[in-house]
Amino acid sequence: KFMSPTEFQNFKNSISGMANEFNVQINSLNESKADTLGKNYSINYIEYQFLSSYENLTFLKNKIEEKNFKVNIIEENVSRENAKSDKVLAEGKIGVYVFPGKEKILKEKSALIEKFKSEEAKITEKNQAKE
Repeated sequence: KFMSPTEFQNFKNSISGMANEFNVQINSLNESKADTLGKNYSINYIEYQFLSSYENLTFLKNKIEEKNFKVNIIEENVSRENAKSDKVLAEGKIGVYVFPGKEKILKEKSALIEKFKSEEAKITEKNQAKE
């Protein structure tokens, strides 16, 4: 699934909350130059540096992957903070597919989308009644 530019910004902003949830320190979290995909799409990037235990870093990455969008960790280097530390320093780049026209299309097609949602709900009700 593609994000709209607004959804991308909200996703980027939500990373801080997710990091706090797992006690992951954010040293940097910045957008970098996007790559265009044809006329209508792009891959937007977020470069990051996190400091935490390896376990908490794994929890954070799993939480990021739970999003209903195509989110990829493009490149990542994980190393010990220092020789005696139990913390790891993770530096990497997250790539997200973005479609700037998404909000406009969803607005234009909202009646059709609602009709499909209604039909899906009816089918779900029928299937649950059969069980």
